[in-house]
Amino acid sequence: MIAVDNSGRMWSWGSDTGGRLGRDSANRPVPGLVQFPAGEYPTFLDLGVNISQNSSHVLAICDDFRLWTWGTNANGQLGDGSATNRYRPQEVLIEGQSRRWRSANAGSNFSMAVAWAAGAEDGLIWAWGNNDFGQLGKNAPGNHSTPWRNPFNRTN
Repeated sequence: MIAVDNSGRMWSWGSDTGGRLGRDSANRPVPGLVQFPAGEYPTFLDLGVNISQNSSHVLAICDDFRLWTWGTNANGQLGDGSATNRYRPQEVLIEGQSRRWRSANAGSNFSMAVAWAAGAEDGLIWAWGNNDFGQLGKNAPGNHSTPWRNPFNRTN
């Protein structure tokens, strides 16, 4: 379970399948703070921020619109270029650069997010993870562990 308190801090508790609690690799019956990387203190106060979780991984957009992922990564659904489970949040980067994000969704073994930027980049859909059924919108089955720009965007 993931929740945000009145000060914008993110808490987790329950089953830690693949690291989805963002704290370490153990089940936790008592709420505790999600452990972001040293020096990172994202907040989640804005009611428009987006947190999406399923049974294996979590995507969370914080108040400054950066996207964080953690949990099971067997299919590359965290978008970090690997298939290694992550027990602590990490920022999703596109070509090594931070992006601003509008929304994100943790699918079953895949992830999708919509970029938020001024001009031509606004509304672009990025997808990563398992694509065995074409759910990423890419004509290449298998796992894709880095974000791929889907040719569809909200202006099509």
